[in-house]
Amino acid sequence: LLMTSSTGTEASHSPGDHEMIQACLEHRPFAWQSFVDRNLATVISIIGQINEANSLNLTEARRDSLAEDVFRQLRANDFELLRKFHENGNFRTFLIICTRRIVLSQTDKD
Repeated sequence: LLMTSSTGTEASHSPGDHEMIQACLEHRPFAWQSFVDRNLATVISIIGQINEANSLNLTEARRDSLAEDVFRQLRANDFELLRKFHENGNFRTFLIICTRRIVLSQTDKD
């Protein structure tokens, strides 16, 4: 689930994670698109893992829809979820937890 470096240790976050989150919170131009571009593959990967672990048999269209839901909820209410991220925390872990909660909540409704 977590990205590892070439030495096999967990990468807590990229040096730009905190800056990118701050840029989103400050509504800087193109910050949100950069955030999505940077994290889309991770979100899609997490959805794939949830799909396999729970035998959900999600279609590609449904996986894409769930990814949109994740990003929509991260941005909702003036980035309420992103504001909950603690600067000294592990952003990738935070993103995994948020994605899991959102996806499992959405698939429970199906």
